[in-house]
Amino acid sequence: MKKKTLVVMMVMLIFFMGCASSVPEEPGPKLPIELPFAVYQAGAMVSTELRIVENKYNPQNNYPFDLIFTFREGDEADRARVRKLVGGWDREKINGEIAEPGIPILLQISISVIEASGERPFFEKEILTKAMWAYGSDRFYREIDTIHIPPGFYNVKVQSLKGIPELAATKIMLFIHLRRGGK
Repeated sequence: MKKKTLVVMMVMLIFFMGCASSVPEEPGPKLPIELPFAVYQAGAMVSTELRIVENKYNPQNNYPFDLIFTFREGDEADRARVRKLVGGWDREKINGEIAEPGIPILLQISISVIEASGERPFFEKEILTKAMWAYGSDRFYREIDTIHIPPGFYNVKVQSLKGIPELAATKIMLFIHLRRGGK
């Protein structure tokens, strides 16, 4: 009797393990996301599906959207070239405007909620980006916007609305990530 019970329990365990492993994982990539983006071409678009989950470090559900401009690490001439395109972060003391705005980039952000019944619009905005907010050993960051996105599954599209040939030689990426400290 003990052997028969053990065999039945083993078969049931294998069956339930098989069922548990066939449960599909929730769709969509998790943050952070970096996607190549040809912003120099008018009409160029980058899109991704995005899964937002509860996050104890981001209870406000605010997610920065940035552009990353890369340069060859250790190449000071390339760094200076890209830095001039991106701009600086210093503000003029008189009117608070950015002293070095760099090349302005006009973008359209569209976010739709993906539900069982289909997609519905969630967020849409045209944004003119200027200047940098941070840098790394091989990149500069330019803020697009910080967007409140509650948990769920989304389709995100960012489109360049104006051609900017000066940026053609620069690798640029869309960067969606968790909230920066203090925002």
